[in-house]
Amino acid sequence: MTPSLPRWAMPSLLALFALLALTYSVITPAFETPDEIWHYAFIQHVASGQGLPVATPNTSARFRQQGTQSPGYYLAAAALTWWIDQSDFPAIYARQNPHAAIGHFDPNGNINRLVHHADEAWPWQGALLALHIARLFSVLLGVVTLWASYRTVALLLGPRAAITGTAVIAFTPQFVFISAAASNDNMVNALAALVIWQVVALVITPPSPTTRPRRFALLGVLLGLAALSKLSALGLVALAGLAVLGLAWHARSWRVIVDAILWIGLPTALIAGWWFVRNVVLYDDLLAWNLWEANILLRVAPATLQTILAESGGLFRSYWGLLGWMNLFYPEWIYYAFVAITALVILGCGVALVQQRRALLRFDARWFAAMILLLWLLLLFV
Repeated sequence: MTPSLPRWAMPSLLALFALLALTYSVITPAFETPDEIWHYAFIQHVASGQGLPVATPNTSARFRQQGTQSPGYYLAAAALTWWIDQSDFPAIYARQNPHAAIGHFDPNGNINRLVHHADEAWPWQGALLALHIARLFSVLLGVVTLWASYRTVALLLGPRAAITGTAVIAFTPQFVFISAAASNDNMVNALAALVIWQVVALVITPPSPTTRPRRFALLGVLLGLAALSKLSALGLVALAGLAVLGLAWHARSWRVIVDAILWIGLPTALIAGWWFVRNVVLYDDLLAWNLWEANILLRVAPATLQTILAESGGLFRSYWGLLGWMNLFYPEWIYYAFVAITALVILGCGVALVQQRRALLRFDARWFAAMILLLWLLLLFV
């Protein structure tokens, strides 16, 4: 019998993470996380009563390419900060550091995106107060991400393995850093984690015909909110579809698919559909991808496999810890330690597969759920 987990274990882990992330949010200078000043500009645009941004090619608007992003995070943050006079933001935005080394190491130490002034210190006022409220909201979303991740892994491997895995996420430096930033990544992280939890729960504990509408509707609501938080969440629809097909096959009933179209599809469409209709009306593009590309620097030449592999080191560093505007590096030996941790994880997964090879041949519900999770990782990487 697997020993039970103390009741205080998970609340304590979440509290420690929240304390650490709050510390990051306070000590990280204003707008010194990747794209934060543009994310906040979207929030300020909505909070000041100007409605949702309408993007144009090569825009000079302060929200830059973020103006085409799905609006969920920005609407929520604006709802939390509308009461604050943020009219000082244009002056703060103008404090751009013309010598900032964005995305690379600068031996002269020019890592700050802005030139910082004494008026940014506590007590915060105006745009800075609104920024820190948005950062606090992000920390809460980080807590939700961890809680949902714990519930998912607990279904697959039990509570002790789940809290270990959750602790790895909670204390990964980059996760803490981004969770303390005003960024829509935090909302899509939280909602994706909730969707994945519900998908795995459907596979491992299939609903009865009487509970199916309620559980499907919950998944539909979460999918709709996720789709409204960032375009990358659209891949979650594929995961939900696989889970539904698995349920239909297990029940030997097409009724499961009909119920899914009604109870998952309808809430998803009602919550997020208007945004994609708006994109078609404004930009003649369901995803507004054309306007996104018109406001960023594209590759001069197409990326080959060799190019992608050459960039994998930067991707690895940015996963574990690459702070500031991707320009504040750890000492090199820290990244070697992260390589060792990654190798141990891969080795552990290999050992587990060998130990569970008989269960793998049976391909039960847990293995099917694990395959769905691997598919999500593949979709994110692509």
